[in-house]
Amino acid sequence: MAVIAFETLKHVERLTAAGVPDAQARAEASALRDVLSESLDTTIATKGAVQDLKVELKADIKDLKTELKADIERLEASTKAEIGRLEASTKTEIGRLENSTKAAMRDLKGDIERLEASTKADMALMRKDMQSMEIRLFAKLTAMIVTVMGAGIGILVAVLRVAH
Repeated sequence: MAVIAFETLKHVERLTAAGVPDAQARAEASALRDVLSESLDTTIATKGAVQDLKVELKADIKDLKTELKADIERLEASTKAEIGRLEASTKTEIGRLENSTKAAMRDLKGDIERLEASTKADMALMRKDMQSMEIRLFAKLTAMIVTVMGAGIGILVAVLRVAH
């Protein structure tokens, strides 16, 4: 409880000098002292109250540190768990992409093999066509040569008959 230096006797003397009856002056001085005392009790901190507050604040700080540490640990754990989920998800996605890439490559390889086979077949047909054309051309050239030679021989025979 805080103590205030309030001289009630001087206050009573002032009031009675101003014409206030003695009993009333004493009652007013006593009431004023009580009001000031209560006011000080609620507005001025004592050394003990400050010490109590200091202890309370230290306890609150310690509690906050403990809570903060627990929050950080929970956050670290949830972050690690999320990283684990992301790693697993990423590995799954990479595996899926690898599989789809391999499937696409197999499809392309099949397409290339079919094109090669088709090209080889087309080339074989072209070779046969060229051989057939070559044979026909050779036959026509042979026929032409025989015809020209026959005509030449016929002309030569005719020229020799005329000359003889």
